[in-house]
Amino acid sequence: MALIIASAAAVCVLVLLYATGVLPRISIFGDPLTGLDRSLPESVIGNSNGILYNQNDTLYLMDAAGDEQWNISLELKDAVTVASTELICNYAGKSLQVMAYTKEQYFNTAIDVEILDVAVGMDTVAVLTINTTEHGDNQYFISLFNSRGEQTGYTRFTSEVIDFGFHGGADMLWVLELDTTGVTPVSYITTYMSDGSMTNSIPVNSQIVEDVFVTDSAIFAGGTNTLTSYTYFGEQQAEQSIYGWKNEARSLTPQDVRLVYIPRTTVKNIDAVKIYASDLSCVHIWLPWNIFSVAVTQNRIYAFSDSTAYIYTSDGSLEKQTALNTTVTRVKQLSNDHIILWDAQKSYIMKIN
Repeated sequence: MALIIASAAAVCVLVLLYATGVLPRISIFGDPLTGLDRSLPESVIGNSNGILYNQNDTLYLMDAAGDEQWNISLELKDAVTVASTELICNYAGKSLQVMAYTKEQYFNTAIDVEILDVAVGMDTVAVLTINTTEHGDNQYFISLFNSRGEQTGYTRFTSEVIDFGFHGGADMLWVLELDTTGVTPVSYITTYMSDGSMTNSIPVNSQIVEDVFVTDSAIFAGGTNTLTSYTYFGEQQAEQSIYGWKNEARSLTPQDVRLVYIPRTTVKNIDAVKIYASDLSCVHIWLPWNIFSVAVTQNRIYAFSDSTAYIYTSDGSLEKQTALNTTVTRVKQLSNDHIILWDAQKSYIMKIN
């Protein structure tokens, strides 16, 4: 009887420590991973509509439970797939194909030169190309198409286009350029309407901008020295030094960002992270040994070793650690809801929040 009472007391203490957060929560409710019957390509992408991947020139849509919703053979060989929550675009060489999540084909088109990159919004497709002049200068172009295949805009850039994308229901286009023709390199973050008309440009000559993150009310520029937030009119709102750190993961919603930075000296294992919120307040977390990948949502930070997932709250407290029951070799965050993991044989889906 004394043994039963002691055991019951021990269980009560563990439950109390678990409930109050003193004891990190350990997964005891089954495997946190949903195993698939195949190894997905590294180019897999995803959003709230599902998981998309191109394998052997066939495009697959899978739901969050790993069940195939449809597949379609692509006419384009070795196509790259990009997607928003409304449009799917497959492109290769000089050709591109735009479709819906119902498999409805919106349009196909071919242009005169090789496609470098594509971004898609709610109803707009941006296509990046490059021409070399007779003097050897590179000129970058972004052509804009709506979902009916009509060209709605065309913009030329004399500086190198580093990155671009869309934000919001009105498909505001943002473009990051780097001008190295002067004594000091200058980065430009320029915004456009969906018809290609420019709305504003933010010059940055204090550093080289590497990353741009956009919300409904701010534009964030992360570079070699600082992480800075601007209004849409280019007025600086806040700034934090990130010298010696680089962006590794991000979670974006229309209103907020949460950005994870790791030391630039990281070669294999990540020993620490800094997490920045929309006001650029920072949480610094020292990680366990052998962490090789991180992910982030608006509420949590996920750190992965080859056998364990460590889950932290947004204030940096360890919430729980979960055994993965396999040896993980790669991790890729698809969205604010899901991560894909790989072992030596197959892929797995992990739900996050």
